[in-house]
Amino acid sequence: MTAEGEPEDSLGDEGALPIDLMARVVGSYVWVEGRLFEILGHFAATDPAPVAVLYFDATAGGCAGRAAAMGGLLPLIPGAGPDAVVVAPGDEAAGALDDLAGRPGTLSRLAGVVRVVLPRMVAGYQAHLARTVAVADANLARVLRTAVHEHLDALSQGEALLQRLGADDPAGLEEATAGLASLDDALARVGTGFVPWPIDTGGVA
Repeated sequence: MTAEGEPEDSLGDEGALPIDLMARVVGSYVWVEGRLFEILGHFAATDPAPVAVLYFDATAGGCAGRAAAMGGLLPLIPGAGPDAVVVAPGDEAAGALDDLAGRPGTLSRLAGVVRVVLPRMVAGYQAHLARTVAVADANLARVLRTAVHEHLDALSQGEALLQRLGADDPAGLEEATAGLASLDDALARVGTGFVPWPIDTGGVA
């Protein structure tokens, strides 16, 4: 650890991911944020609860903004355009988001977003931040820190809304919470977040 309390491996350029692997990781982030934008936008257009519509719409907008910001940081790989790396990080993540998209009711949707998806987004970005190097990853680290802040804000607002709506329907809230097992199971093999780290880290997720 340094005197400032930062992990030693976050300083300097040594240890930075090769450009092709970094492009894969960032491209996966763009895909996940973009897929969340689609799902939350669909929720905003179809949910029967007006307060949930407002929440889903605002949260979807944040996802679109982050996808654009991260897309602007994609490393250039000779002979490969953005479409080559802006892809799902794996079947588990894609399947979990499909599961979220198919959730049938306000409480079920909110529970999936605030109890599983957003905490995983935060954890994944925080894990990446712990691996960043000072110079090579400076711009990405800034975007990731903003993403963590925005997701935590959305999580806090969503959890408050979930509890507020659940107070009027405790049985529905209990059912929605119990139904999170399929989301958790789909992501169990990913490790931290939605995007597996592309190199062996000695057991660190």
